[in-house]
Amino acid sequence: MDPNKIPLLSNPHNPEDVKIKIQGPPHKYTEVSLEEKANCFSKLFFFWTNTMINYGTKHTFQEEDLFEIRKDQKFAYCRDNFVKHYNNSSSKTFHNVKSSMYAVMKSPLVFASTLLIISSLLQLAGPLLLQEILNWMITPSIRNWRDWAYASAMFAAFLIKAIMNQQGLHHVISFSLKNLVSPQSAIFEKILNIKSAARGYVDTGKIVNLATVDCLGIYRFSTMASYVIACPFV
Repeated sequence: MDPNKIPLLSNPHNPEDVKIKIQGPPHKYTEVSLEEKANCFSKLFFFWTNTMINYGTKHTFQEEDLFEIRKDQKFAYCRDNFVKHYNNSSSKTFHNVKSSMYAVMKSPLVFASTLLIISSLLQLAGPLLLQEILNWMITPSIRNWRDWAYASAMFAAFLIKAIMNQQGLHHVISFSLKNLVSPQSAIFEKILNIKSAARGYVDTGKIVNLATVDCLGIYRFSTMASYVIACPFV
């Protein structure tokens, strides 16, 4: 039997009931970030995800099959970015978790909210352009370039709306995960560096609560923050 193929389960008398796990070498795309290496067109339409989708249709995903994430999404980068603001004594963010989190998420929040606002406003293009098309159909004597222009504009508007919406959601999830990792890393680093004499005063339950429940609250707030800004335009 091939040593790279390990039966996971089942009835040995029924070959069709045996599941095989492939333990081959890591794929070449696992050592790079597919998103960072993708071109603008691929990033715009998320074609860079097709590599994993195609592989997943033919194989069972294992942990070693996952590709590298972007540099700015990694744990160390998020920690350093948060700590830079938190320990900046010349800034209002100095030892202020709220201000530090705002400094971390301000730019991506504005960008994602802008995309979602544009996507929401483009929803108005449908009824307006449809009304023009209906006017042309009611009055068939009006035959000029405007009918094609209105139909093309409606198609383009909804295409751009879909792109803006998906890109906005992608950026929302991206910076929300950063906001989850940033305080978690600061908490864990603080606990690891605490003096032995002070560890007796640290409650394990409180640490776990800070690193899980409270950090997840920040994550959920981050995911909803952009919608709070874009909601009046929906």
